[in-house]
Amino acid sequence: MSAQPINPELLDEFTPEFIAEANALREKIERKAGLLHSEPRTDSEREAPHRISSTHLDWESRPSTSGRVSSAQLRANRANAQLSCGPRSMEGKETVSFNAFRHGLTGRFAIMPYESEEDYQELLDGLREEHRPATRTEHLLVDRMAEHHWLSQRALYLQGFCFNEVGGCDNDAHLALYLRYQTTHERAFHKCLNDLLKLKAEKRKEQIGFVSQERKRKEEAHKVADQARRENRENRQQERHKWALLLDEAKLDHQNLLNSQLAGGKKSVEKAA
Repeated sequence: MSAQPINPELLDEFTPEFIAEANALREKIERKAGLLHSEPRTDSEREAPHRISSTHLDWESRPSTSGRVSSAQLRANRANAQLSCGPRSMEGKETVSFNAFRHGLTGRFAIMPYESEEDYQELLDGLREEHRPATRTEHLLVDRMAEHHWLSQRALYLQGFCFNEVGGCDNDAHLALYLRYQTTHERAFHKCLNDLLKLKAEKRKEQIGFVSQERKRKEEAHKVADQARRENRENRQQERHKWALLLDEAKLDHQNLLNSQLAGGKKSVEKAA
């Protein structure tokens, strides 16, 4: 089995220790599989045991080291790593985030260049005006409704590019993908709508329950006040009746006293005569 030339870029990409470990692991796997003894080894392979198969990495041209990686090599690796750490500015990160961007029907929501931000804002304002969200959760649901409706319309728009001028479909895979995303976002829109309506209904029930409890409490307070007024009125009537009886008794006693005095006066006059 002859060794094939190795790409020189691999020599710069991997360290000697990594290549040695990879070759050792390869030999171990082939030894277990019985591949090392399947074919006779040539003289060149005996002289270079690390070139047993074409899949081995040739690191003989690089100086080999044994043991741990030297501190100089570590510093060099760290310095090289700092040369390519990705974009650092916000503009660069924003640009890189769209490297794998295709249709924008998944992941982070964004307005496409061929779409109008004014139209999306009009849609969002219309939904907010219709549903009038009051809490943070309601605002999130309304915003998600706007996004899902917008994405479903985008999927519908992209479906038009899958057909040619005569009405035939040129790309069945893309058409199926756009149809699936359209259905997904339509379902998500209705789910957010149902969650919003359910949340508002529960809030109304709580408010109605609170009003009912408040009304019941007021009615009970009115009943207690009416009962107290009736009891006070009855007490006053009883007091007036009591004082009326006492007054009648006092008048009767006074009349009896006058009558007795008159009778005594008449007797004294008769005796004197």
